[in-house]
Amino acid sequence: MKVLSGTIGALLLCVGVVAGCGQYKSSAEKLRVTATSFNENIRWNRIVAASKAIPVTKRADWVHYMRALLRSMRIVDYAMTPVRIGSSRATVDVRLAYYFVPDPTVRRERRRQVWRKHRGSWILESDKKVRAKSVPIIRKLRDFDSTRKGKVGPVF
Repeated sequence: MKVLSGTIGALLLCVGVVAGCGQYKSSAEKLRVTATSFNENIRWNRIVAASKAIPVTKRADWVHYMRALLRSMRIVDYAMTPVRIGSSRATVDVRLAYYFVPDPTVRRERRRQVWRKHRGSWILESDKKVRAKSVPIIRKLRDFDSTRKGKVGPVF
């Protein structure tokens, strides 16, 4: 009987350890889950669910603004890339593809989200558009005519 109770005790201990391992998440993993959930909820127009990542003092205004914006805007896709993850602050780049109804032109935008750890949870501190770096102006291209003699193609 003693062997059986010892075996049951060991089995329960193993089950408890295995079950507990699934619950533990690193700070970086918690950030990934929170940021993915936030951006996925915005992508599918679940504003109230996404607002859980917004500080309580700003939440109502943010929900009101996002509902108004997403009446005419549709997000087609997004991709997240972590830039810097610290113990209490993190930076994530998000690339959005979206369009405005009824114009079907897909636009792309890069945004930088700064997340702050508050009481064990990650909260969105800021979400700002990243300005594109200036692109050098391409010199005027020559007209192409395969029947013309001489140089063909662009002049750089």
